[in-house]
Amino acid sequence: MLVLGIDTSTSYLSIAVRDGDRLIAESGYYSPRGCSAGLLPLIEGVLKYISLPLKKIDGLAVSLGPGSFTGLRIGVSTMKGLSFALSRPIVGIPTMDVLAENLVLSSRYLCPVIDAKRGQVYSAIYKSEGRRIKKLSAPMILSPAELLKEIKTKISNSKRDQVIFLGDGLIQYQNLIKTKARGLAVFAPPDAWFPRASVLTGLALKRFLRNDTDNSDDIVPLYLRRSEAEDKYDARMGRGKSKSYSR
Repeated sequence: MLVLGIDTSTSYLSIAVRDGDRLIAESGYYSPRGCSAGLLPLIEGVLKYISLPLKKIDGLAVSLGPGSFTGLRIGVSTMKGLSFALSRPIVGIPTMDVLAENLVLSSRYLCPVIDAKRGQVYSAIYKSEGRRIKKLSAPMILSPAELLKEIKTKISNSKRDQVIFLGDGLIQYQNLIKTKARGLAVFAPPDAWFPRASVLTGLALKRFLRNDTDNSDDIVPLYLRRSEAEDKYDARMGRGKSKSYSR
């Protein structure tokens, strides 16, 4: 089964094509300004390089976030459009799941952190059990200090176990986490800090093989709060500052 996947949730745009268990193409682009309207040409360029027409793709996969508001909106809408145009099934995977899968063989607690700005991070807590990852929390938005408290609650029965942190949130908060964690924290190499479409397509393939697909009309980015632009608009309209939310 040929699966095309994209991740636009962070400043690292990732595109991959998988043929069953075999990864046949992957391309990444560091874009600190986020994803742009040039996403389709980038996808077409990857497919052209491996001489694979878009119509040959059997299934589509997209990372749902949380992460960049603009990147997620463009990525999800692009893949939903392709799903409709090609009449192909689509699967949406939470970005935290994709990040955690980078360290599936670690056999430790895992904590992805993505910078959410405003002194907060997007995060979730996992436990790697050999080749299987167990999810211990839903995606969260909170301060690094609040995250460490949440982690200690989740692993209270295994206080000596360390937690591997990964994600672009470490660019800003690694030293803070190291100081406050008091030996609890281990940090993944920077190469593992970004979600990769090769991992995304691998997770999606498992769902396709179970016939566990999503209705493209129901796929929406996973936002854990409103955008800053929305809050500023509400402030101008006299509605006050909105609270964090999820969907």
